Amino acid sequence: MNHPLFDFLKSRQLPTGRRMFVAQAMRQVAEELGDTELVADCDASLAVDGDTLNVEQNYKRSKSQSSNARGRAMEVDADIDRVLSGMHAVAEGQSVGEDVTADQARTFLVEAFPEGLFALVTQSFEEQLANMNVLLERFDNDLAAHVDAIGVRRHADKLADLVVEFRAELEKDSRQQVSYADVKNARAKGLEQFAHLIFRALAAHGTDAETRDRLLAEFQRQNEIVADAYRRNRPVEDIDPETGEPVADDTVDDDVVEPVV
Repeated sequence: MNHPLFDFLKSRQLPTGRRMFVAQAMRQVAEELGDTELVADCDASLAVDGDTLNVEQNYKRSKSQSSNARGRAMEVDADIDRVLSGMHAVAEGQSVGEDVTADQARTFLVEAFPEGLFALVTQSFEEQLANMNVLLERFDNDLAAHVDAIGVRRHADKLADLVVEFRAELEKDSRQQVSYADVKNARAKGLEQFAHLIFRALAAHGTDAETRDRLLAEFQRQNEIVADAYRRNRPVEDIDPETGEPVADDTVDDDVVEPVV
């Protein structure tokens, strides 16, 4: 069985932002020491955890019901519903009488709204997108004369524009979906690279107590902050890796397993 390198490091599992803050502090000291290899290791840790931070943020956005992508899709969907309602109302108005236009309007209602307006506008996003694509195709083919005769061509053109926007928003939302398994995998990679960085610093400067303490000062401080939070049974806030300021509502997940220290 292979054990992660981090298991051999006597440390709490620092959240991603705190690891990055430590790596930046170490990088500054490594530059002062002229240790270009350690600087490169710091950069590698920052790069991996930069990716980890992106995964975590995408996961939080995907969980939020008010994410920009899903929220915008809802807005466009509402616009589509209004256009469909307008088309339905015009068609119903034109269906009165026994002339050719009335016949075309009645046919249009049956073909475009076979189960009524409500059934069409209460479908899932994906179902509605699929149906809109079919309708738009028909509006330019077998229903084209009906659309023009009853006066809803402007509605059809507007619907075509909205469907393009709707599809883009749904695709954007799909790209942003991140599972917690993705988060755990990203964190594992970040912890592994971070552990490599700490061991690399110890290997290069461990026998020089003063230099070792300079390199690991921020690591020791962050480790104590996290350890103290666990001792007090408090959630561990992450921090902005650039400023060191706590990030609101950003805590370590309940299922993070702490190593024995």
